[in-house]
Amino acid sequence: MGEQLLGSPRPGHGRVFVNCNRQGEWWASWQDDYPEDEVRDGEPGAGVEDFEGTEDEVTRWARTRPAEEFFIFSDEANAYLPLEPADAAELPAAAEHCQRAERPSRYAPIGLRGSNNNLR
Repeated sequence: MGEQLLGSPRPGHGRVFVNCNRQGEWWASWQDDYPEDEVRDGEPGAGVEDFEGTEDEVTRWARTRPAEEFFIFSDEANAYLPLEPADAAELPAAAEHCQRAERPSRYAPIGLRGSNNNLR
């Protein structure tokens, strides 16, 4: 099985995931699975856009994506939770968001949909 072809996320679609690893490195990923009936052979099946930076840069980037949903990983809950809008969020983010073990596979959050995690 070859690598999945990737395109760009579509505005109004997909999810943005924000995370931080043990070394304090922040990253976000906007991921959009294209509808199967709209994907032809040899065309991308998903759109992905990634960003890395400081906590402030990453959360600002994440909130400015025109995605459908937004999540941030909570070490305390051991799950992705909704990312609050900037006007309601505590800045900087709570420390529990930065205690995540290691960054999962680059596209792991899309794969989480099959698990029992309430992201659907």
